[in-house]
Amino acid sequence: MTSRELMQIFGTDIGRKMFDGDIWVDTTIKKIKSDNPMIAVVDDLRFCSEADSILSNNGAIFLLSRNSSSDDIHGSEKDLDKLSIVSDRIMRIDNRDDIRTKNSDFLSLIYDMLKDKLQIRKQNDISQQV
Repeated sequence: MTSRELMQIFGTDIGRKMFDGDIWVDTTIKKIKSDNPMIAVVDDLRFCSEADSILSNNGAIFLLSRNSSSDDIHGSEKDLDKLSIVSDRIMRIDNRDDIRTKNSDFLSLIYDMLKDKLQIRKQNDISQQV
């Protein structure tokens, strides 16, 4: 069994199916609200219900497109393919681009979202404030 398969079984098959479908996102949102940071980054989400929860709590989502040749059929690897939510707080980044383009696209999106909150004057200033 690979570490990915172990995480799929524990996170989805046990955590989500045996306890609560939103166990991980609810716990994360609760922790963010408790800590009350200026900015919180959740680096992974796998399910449409998690995306809905992030958006419902005034968050934004950056979706890196999946490798379409992946043969992993576990629900945690495929559910976001069905994401039908339309929102200006969902940004998509093409995984076929080279790493510099992906980084540039991501930083531009982050900059646009945070410039007012962080009072950034120049795009180059973002790395010093985040």
